[in-house]
Amino acid sequence: MMARTSLRVQLLAWILVPLTLLLVFNLWISYSSARVTAGLVQDTALLASARSIAEQINERDGSIEVLIPPSAIERFSSPDRDRVVYRVLGPAGDLLAGYPDVPSPPAAIESLTPQWYDSSFRGLPIRAVALGQPLPGGETRPAGVIVGQTLLNRNRMEHELWLRTAWQEALMVAMAVVLALVGLNRGLGPLIRLSGAVRTQDPRSLSRFDPASVQNELKPLVIALNAAIKRIEEQIRQRRQFIADAAHQLRTPLALLRTQAAVGRKSSAPADKDEALDAIAATAAQMTRLTNQLLTLAKAGAEAAITNRTIVDLVDVARTVLTAEAERAVASGKELSFETRGGPAHVRGSRMLLTEIVANLVDNALRHTSAGGAVAVSVTSELHMAHLTVTDTGPGIAESERERVFERFYRMPGTEAEGSGLGLAIVRMIVEAHEGRIELRDPAQGPGLAVEVWLPTVEDSD
Repeated sequence: MMARTSLRVQLLAWILVPLTLLLVFNLWISYSSARVTAGLVQDTALLASARSIAEQINERDGSIEVLIPPSAIERFSSPDRDRVVYRVLGPAGDLLAGYPDVPSPPAAIESLTPQWYDSSFRGLPIRAVALGQPLPGGETRPAGVIVGQTLLNRNRMEHELWLRTAWQEALMVAMAVVLALVGLNRGLGPLIRLSGAVRTQDPRSLSRFDPASVQNELKPLVIALNAAIKRIEEQIRQRRQFIADAAHQLRTPLALLRTQAAVGRKSSAPADKDEALDAIAATAAQMTRLTNQLLTLAKAGAEAAITNRTIVDLVDVARTVLTAEAERAVASGKELSFETRGGPAHVRGSRMLLTEIVANLVDNALRHTSAGGAVAVSVTSELHMAHLTVTDTGPGIAESERERVFERFYRMPGTEAEGSGLGLAIVRMIVEAHEGRIELRDPAQGPGLAVEVWLPTVEDSD
């Protein structure tokens, strides 16, 4: 990928390139205008000179006389030493005055209408005008006057007019560049200050940036930076919470392990040692489950910010979990059933976390249901929502306690089933990360608890 130059250079280039193109175009227009102006001045002087000479053509005693007034030639005086030539022709085309080799116009001289043309005289380019002058005495054809001038003065005038305009336009472009630099420095000031603030940001404070301190075009960038800082703060908070939770919850099992190991070492009877080993194994299993739940809790918090998710069939997830829990249910003398209606329930999310929802709810239901009880799981898809229900025949949860059980490590008084108090907290976090909701209610019939989860579905399952 090509390296980008600075924003100031890019903006200045976008200003200078159009200005340069505009300057070139204006210089071309100015040069064309200078040529037209110089040509018009020369053509006007040639016509005035030709008319001065034409006015001095007279017929006397059957002959035509021509008097060349000095003013007709002096009007061309210039420091360029242009050469002025003329030729006066009679009605029959005979030479009355002037240079015989002055070139004639492309068309015949027949009227007072002037005829300008470009030609050459003795190897020099000239601009000339031809003009007809009617004669008294019944002549049907007019006398002709041709006046020409070399192009030195005209060329000098063109260059002077063009250079004057070119300098003015170049000065204007230079002023525009200076003003653009000043404007860019002032306009980019908030961005430069924002860059400095980001660079000097204390990573321990992670303070927000004020969107009102920048232009409207930069506000989305500041808002995005603030959102990124918020996500970073949330990740830091989750890590700190995980460390605090792990330190708090693992302290007691570790102390219990040390006590059980000490008891085992002091006992000499094999039965007592076996009892201590069994206790250590049970405590280790409890610690393993607690550690896994803590990791899942931390994972659920991190997954809440993930946007790149896949489409998962909640029916397939529930069927997989129930297949794994079937043996446990049978071994403990509990009935485990599954029902689905409405076909697949496609949810956009993390399959691992959705599996945790079903696994935690089924695990809680089995642990709080006595032998001979039943746990029923159903998944339906209706009104753009996937509806998961886990119902058990256990002791249930009092309505006053149903909000508190979602708190981390909270266990209701008098609860005999083993647990860490993290299951429902994990479930709620995952559900909210998937933009769903969870509710606890009484079953339609008999005692127990019904946990209902609603998750938004997607139409395309590809």
